[in-house]
Amino acid sequence: MLLTDDSPFWRWQAAYRPSAFLLALSGGRDSMALLQALTLQRAQLSAPLVACYVNHGWSAAGAEWGVFCQREAAARGVPCDIVTLDWQAGQGNAEARARALRYQALAARLPPRGVLLTAHHRDDQAETFLLQALRGSGLDGLAAMPARRTFADGEHWRPLLDVPRAVIEDFVAAHHVPYLDDPSNDDPHYARNRLRLEALPALRDAFPQADATLARSAAWLGEALAVQQGLLDGILGEATTVLPWQALCERFDAATCKALLRRWLQRAGQPLPPAARLLSFIEALAGNGHAELRYGATVVLQHRGALHLFQASTPQAPPPFAPQTVWPGVGELSLRAGADLLAGRDCRWALYPCAAHWQEPGRRYAESLKNVLQRKGVPPWLRRRLPLLVVDGECAWLGGFGAAAGWQGLVFDWQKQAHFVNIRRLF
Repeated sequence: MLLTDDSPFWRWQAAYRPSAFLLALSGGRDSMALLQALTLQRAQLSAPLVACYVNHGWSAAGAEWGVFCQREAAARGVPCDIVTLDWQAGQGNAEARARALRYQALAARLPPRGVLLTAHHRDDQAETFLLQALRGSGLDGLAAMPARRTFADGEHWRPLLDVPRAVIEDFVAAHHVPYLDDPSNDDPHYARNRLRLEALPALRDAFPQADATLARSAAWLGEALAVQQGLLDGILGEATTVLPWQALCERFDAATCKALLRRWLQRAGQPLPPAARLLSFIEALAGNGHAELRYGATVVLQHRGALHLFQASTPQAPPPFAPQTVWPGVGELSLRAGADLLAGRDCRWALYPCAAHWQEPGRRYAESLKNVLQRKGVPPWLRRRLPLLVVDGECAWLGGFGAAAGWQGLVFDWQKQAHFVNIRRLF
């Protein structure tokens, strides 16, 4: 059996108790082998098994491969969805973009407490380790692929990560498992293919145990990474979208602060920026000028000794007021309480900056909204994204602050905010 009695898969299943298993099925030898192994041992599975084929759209044969996967899965009593991505060639690493799109599609189909299964094996792990080393990666990269990790609303397991490719080949031959050969796997244009086809054969000739030893090194580094992340998490505490950078720099050395910054970005669910760009940002933080990091839709800004993480967005013009308002670039606003206070009044949404005054509950006088936001330490970029409700010319409610004096019964829920900063934690 490919999944032997001592396979970690069974220990993980007993401990985690998944709600479902989602197998990423490509039609290749490895994923077809895992499909066969799972169906042979279906009686031992504690949750339903389904499969998903992701057609990237960059191969003319992609649709045919999807039909093959669906047919073979159905023959084994396993439902298989086909997802077609709108692939468009662009700049950057095509492999990395395709992988990101594939995992996004799979994450969207994973139920809460579900488990994504992929058929990465020991030879894949050795290749990944070498690729990361050749890219000059740090501990995160050299730890290569974890056998088990959190993913979407569940987990991602690689139950064959300790299994050599040769064992999978023998299993496929013994069980007459059909599979597809992707011709792109022989294209030396891709770095992983060059490594697999040209460099690794020579390395194995010189060092026959290369795959096993490289995979073992990746496993050791994975353990070290887990320890490091645990220690960093203990320092970061609940910091999510605001990082007290200046305070950390006063307490820790530069290397620790760099590690804390990387971990902070990871915990927010953000991909890490290119190493050179991150180093340039850290150097800018050491100066007295403005420091800003932008990559993809992610923005990190320095303000009053802290780093603020948010998603780049451009708020659209204020829409007409409605108890349920969808405001592109700002979020969704729902009136929860206080409809009687607004009945028959002139209500309109607005954005800062505006010639407005704000009276906080408990204060005797109103003051400039600009002064209020400055005193509270709200960064300029965030001020321009705060929804403001003006009623009969008076500021009645402000996103992140709530109701003004005299309007305490007015309550809105602000959902799907374009940024992800908890404003109340700023002060």
